[in-house]
Amino acid sequence: MTYLNQWVRLALALSVSAGVFACKQDSQLNTTVPPIVTQSIPQPYPASDHAPIEPIIGTYKANSFEEVSSPVSYPINGQTVSLVIKPASGDTVQVSIQATANGKYSPGKDLFYPKAVVVSKTHTDGTVIYYVYLTPPTTTDCGYNTLYIYSNQTIDYNFIPPGNGPCLGARIRFGKE
Repeated sequence: MTYLNQWVRLALALSVSAGVFACKQDSQLNTTVPPIVTQSIPQPYPASDHAPIEPIIGTYKANSFEEVSSPVSYPINGQTVSLVIKPASGDTVQVSIQATANGKYSPGKDLFYPKAVVVSKTHTDGTVIYYVYLTPPTTTDCGYNTLYIYSNQTIDYNFIPPGNGPCLGARIRFGKE
């Protein structure tokens, strides 16, 4: 047996014995059970309180647009934006945004999200804020393409206007009709 083969056999023997010791014996079945390795898998959405979604269902009309300066009231250039939220299933809703091209003041076209995820947070005073993720959050979306719905039934729609670069977003504030 060569010197290299001795090292290979020793390494193999140590690997096998380490594997045997890492397992545990089930005394009732007299079988060896491999150790359970738990790994936390990150979820794309924050934890939710699962508050009822009924309060956010409805039709909303744009009140103002804000990018880097003071808010500008709608209608802007004779146009406005509207938003409809309908129940889908569980903690999801359908969101329709009706918007014609209006420069930076709208998303530029009608949009439909069939299964937007709703995350609710209940504060100590009992008020609930809803976060509606129109698309799954990513580390590069900077919080845009999300609806923030407050207890006074005001929505902030954070989006990136046509022509803007990543993370150069704006906000349209809606009120419930």
